[in-house]
Amino acid sequence: MITSPILRSDLRTSVARLQALEAPPTPKTFAAYSAAVTAFSALESAFIPVGQTDTRLREEVRTLLKAPPVAPVAEELQRAIERRVGESQGEPKPEGWMFLDVLEDIDIATDDGSLAALSLRRLRVTAYCALIAYGPAGTTLPGKPDPLVIDVEKVPGPAPRIRWRDASEDDDADVPVVTLSVGA
Repeated sequence: MITSPILRSDLRTSVARLQALEAPPTPKTFAAYSAAVTAFSALESAFIPVGQTDTRLREEVRTLLKAPPVAPVAEELQRAIERRVGESQGEPKPEGWMFLDVLEDIDIATDDGSLAALSLRRLRVTAYCALIAYGPAGTTLPGKPDPLVIDVEKVPGPAPRIRWRDASEDDDADVPVVTLSVGA
């Protein structure tokens, strides 16, 4: 049984797009290089400020995934996620396992040295953000890849819930610090 929504074949186009960005910038390509640095940096820096809902984070991430240098990479991942979600309809509660190994699967699929370290980092960040943006609400996410600021446990959904913490940052304490949204 396939448990990851992203297969090696789904990564081919994304890897090719990222490889095209690996070339050192020349005067002719500097604008495209700069746009890619800006777009991927913005994706890495998306975050949940206190009081922001996961739903708003999802909207923010979807917008960042549509930036021109990121979009071709993200579109392939989005199609893979949506295809897998469609295939899992009727399966008993796939949410607990479906996304947990995605980043490890990406590492295995790109372990042949086809991507430079920066491109692999961009692929991992884009995949994680695509899971947040296009995954089914409530699905458990893998741990965030470095250097992401985003850190959510489950794919956001429409129903808000409150996460509680105390002064020592212990979860499930008595002080609500952020409203989150996780599927039903």
